[in-house]
Amino acid sequence: MRTRNAQRPRKTGPQAGFVAARHGPRRLYRVLALLASLVLLPAAGIALGIENGGFDLAVPLNGTGGGWTSSTIDGAGGWRFVDGNGFFVLNHSGNPASDPSIEQVLTGLVPGQTYQVRGEFTHYFVGFGSPAALSFGVAIDGAMILEIARPNSGWCIAPGACMNPDFTPFTATFTATSPVHTLTITGERNADDSDYAIDNIAVSACATGGPYEPDVDTLLLLHFDGSFEGADGEMPIGGGGVFGPGRFDEGLNASYGPTNPTWLRYSAAGNINPGQGTIEFWVQPEWSGNESGHNTLFAAWESYIHRNEIYIARDSSSMGVQVTGEAGIIHGLPWVSISDWRANEWHHVALTWSPTRIELFLDGTSRAVETGVAIAVPSTLTTFSLTHNWGDLASWDSHAVIDELRISSLARCVEFSTDADGDGIADALDNCPMVANPDQTDTDLDGEGDACDADDDADGLLDAADNCVFTANPDQSDVDGDGAGDACDADRDGDGVCEGGILQAGCTAILDNCPAVPNPDQFDLDGDGSGDACDADVDGDGVCDTSQPAADCTGGPDNCPVTVNPEQADFDLDQIGDVCDADLDGDGSCEGPEPIAGVCSSADDNCPGLANPDQEDSDADLEGDACDADDDNDGVLDGADNCALVANPGQVDADADGTGDACDADLDGDGVANAVDNCPSVANSSQADFDLDGMGDACDADDDGDGVDDPVDQCAGTAPGEIVAPGQGCTIDQLSPCPGPRGSTEPWRNHGQYVSAVAHAANAFLDLGLIAEGEKDALVAQAAASACGTRR
Repeated sequence: MRTRNAQRPRKTGPQAGFVAARHGPRRLYRVLALLASLVLLPAAGIALGIENGGFDLAVPLNGTGGGWTSSTIDGAGGWRFVDGNGFFVLNHSGNPASDPSIEQVLTGLVPGQTYQVRGEFTHYFVGFGSPAALSFGVAIDGAMILEIARPNSGWCIAPGACMNPDFTPFTATFTATSPVHTLTITGERNADDSDYAIDNIAVSACATGGPYEPDVDTLLLLHFDGSFEGADGEMPIGGGGVFGPGRFDEGLNASYGPTNPTWLRYSAAGNINPGQGTIEFWVQPEWSGNESGHNTLFAAWESYIHRNEIYIARDSSSMGVQVTGEAGIIHGLPWVSISDWRANEWHHVALTWSPTRIELFLDGTSRAVETGVAIAVPSTLTTFSLTHNWGDLASWDSHAVIDELRISSLARCVEFSTDADGDGIADALDNCPMVANPDQTDTDLDGEGDACDADDDADGLLDAADNCVFTANPDQSDVDGDGAGDACDADRDGDGVCEGGILQAGCTAILDNCPAVPNPDQFDLDGDGSGDACDADVDGDGVCDTSQPAADCTGGPDNCPVTVNPEQADFDLDQIGDVCDADLDGDGSCEGPEPIAGVCSSADDNCPGLANPDQEDSDADLEGDACDADDDNDGVLDGADNCALVANPGQVDADADGTGDACDADLDGDGVANAVDNCPSVANSSQADFDLDGMGDACDADDDGDGVDDPVDQCAGTAPGEIVAPGQGCTIDQLSPCPGPRGSTEPWRNHGQYVSAVAHAANAFLDLGLIAEGEKDALVAQAAASACGTRR
């Protein structure tokens, strides 16, 4: 017996020694890693179970209420509420044939499944009748599944002593044959008038089937059919074992000697949900339950420091579960007898937990439970082991075959309880107990279903104001301003192209290559799957289009963003790469046929690779002089041409100065430019021009300009304007000079000889018509009057 509402007593006896031994200096049991909490989901088949099993709601006499229907109950019996606790008294005063009872219809049962009815009762008052009479009974559809004889004397001799009675637990099992059965609890049976009080009535079940198939709630499934690999590819991280005949096909034989591996370890990461879950497996022990010994079936841990662990083990004739946290044992279920287990028989073991319940099921029947507390299995664990590795202490190993181990994210073995919202989910498991939600969807995994959660995605924004109700987005970013947040918008940039692989409302195509940048055309120049509108390297040449670094490019900005040029060559250093530069040499003339505003003012650059803004083309061959090897097209390459820009195939260079005459500004090399040189082709640096006719003496055929060329002119240097004899070039004075006869060094013999010579020359000029008669006479008279030829 235990005091109602008192804390369950700690374990004593042989099992207590086993617990203490686990905390010795040896390498001991460690704990199962329990990771991210998942949504709480109900076990299959639960629709409506025990309502008001704790009788905290009133049940009327001989009527229906609080989930129960009572009959043949009189005023001495019925619902009681004492010190905050409800219970029900089965009594019909003075009528031993009345059999007072209370019943409830169970629905949602699974045919073929074994269920357990459990509760607490006390002998409220001993009346008349036989102590051997089976006066207390539990029935399913009228068929008794439990009968209990009243004791010789009652626990409560008078009603006044029973206001806070001690209760004794009872259990009974039945196998469902249909989805609906009626549970009846009866007192005062078999003509006994003893009154019974009942409380905490519950129905629980645990499926013991197999082989299992993985479902959405399966975290780890090990068939052990010739492989240690899990159904999703999980592999062990230590230990070993052999395979033998299993419950289904093969199983893990962990019982082959102290020197061989008799344990198998797996990583706990992702395999256990700390908020709710189930660990279940089939076991075939070598030992019987009535033998002494210690055997570990399942153990898990964080580290070898005796904290944060969970284990399922056998200590002689008892089976137990213990969960240990930082401060020691936090959940220790009562050890239960397995004395009826026999070697080589198969048994099903299941441990379930939920936020307010932890329970051990053996062969589908609940054998130990702790409720009404905040269940907190460790969440910092790393490793779990099937059987336990105690070095050479083989006695601690399981010495059993283990098969079909399944770890789930929900409590598959659960108690039937109230279903206030009628959605088919028991309130104990329902994440919205007052709002029908059979799918139990819980987007943010906070244990509160979306149907009743004011903030379904747990982003701190109430759903009514959240632009992504089911996707956490505290920043509420909405690039396209369509009211759907970017985190949940199928078309974040509003360009009509869905981002996912499924066509959705609001977009006409799928797989947007720029999810956050509008680009309805979906252009992707380099075909890398990232649209040009958002591609950091549009041409895919490895050079980022901007100076902002990105994962697939470096060294930006790209000087040709849409033309591949990984070498980034830029001849004219205008920051436009050569492969895309319309004016490669930067001389203002486009290489193409059309000018481009802001780039080049003319087209068809006649030297595309060489700057020549003047576009000079001396030989008009469409190849600019800056890049033409023969600018004057005279057949002589510029490198050897003494007039590169003036055609002179003969390469004449009169002054041998290296500049051809065709282009030499000073042909004769006399230092006087051709344009002002009075003898351009004859060197005459003095530019002497006796007759001032603009032609220098060096090249003038008639230096004195007297009409007689110098080679035949007998009197060079005749003053300009003087009359000379044709073909001779001499004036009368030059023919008859005063000092003496022309061509002689001797003087005149006398004055008369001189006058005679002048007269002779004057007559000759007169005859030639060069002078007139009067001019002749004047010349002779002038000579006669002179002193020439006169001897001094």
